[in-house]
Amino acid sequence: MKRSLAIAVFAALLLAGCAAPGRQATSNATGTGSAPEAAQQLRVAAAAERGGQLGMALSLYATLSEANPGDPEVAQRHGAALLQAGQPQRAREVLAEARRRNPANGALMQAEARALLELGQAAEALAMFDAHLQAAPGDARSLNGRGIALDLLGRHAEARMAYRAARQADPNSPLFTGNLALSLMLSGCADAAMAVLEASPRSAATSEWLGQMQGLARTLSPIGGADAETTALRRALPAAAEPCTAMS
Repeated sequence: MKRSLAIAVFAALLLAGCAAPGRQATSNATGTGSAPEAAQQLRVAAAAERGGQLGMALSLYATLSEANPGDPEVAQRHGAALLQAGQPQRAREVLAEARRRNPANGALMQAEARALLELGQAAEALAMFDAHLQAAPGDARSLNGRGIALDLLGRHAEARMAYRAARQADPNSPLFTGNLALSLMLSGCADAAMAVLEASPRSAATSEWLGQMQGLARTLSPIGGADAETTALRRALPAAAEPCTAMS
């Protein structure tokens, strides 16, 4: 397995982590920021989305977007559903148009940056997260997004600083802990990743996801499995550039 493939595996995990337990999901919003009729339609679309009827939800969101051009909440919900449906380019277009009409809206900036990450445009996403952090320096979600972009760019030490800052801003979120652990694994420090995960508080909602991250770290550690696929993945990851104890 080539290093590029190993990075692709971890990139998928990092991006999937954005939907892990503890994330502030746009699809669970009540729609109170929009007009009453639009808010009711948003609730119907969100119910369809939660019920697994993504096609119906997308149709409702598209209708709402046409009727309410530039509405930030409609755009965020529509964009999130498009990302869930595997349509990041369309999501980016919807969010960029809404942000053009609402250039100071930080939530739209975060959502568009998330779409850029899905499109593989990590440098552009990083610039957008950084721009939002200038206005909201302690925003945990933007700090986390900044970390993901930096990891995808191979700047793992800077990424870990971003995840730690996100954890400091929101100590109860398992998402930032999981992404910090993944960043440590990308740096060749699976044992340090295990230590971070073991020290993380668990709840019924987060235990399974953090356990999966811990299982991956254990597999990649020197005492992990020895099957051909695991060995290839372990070899594809870099050796630690500094003592792992200094990273955790």
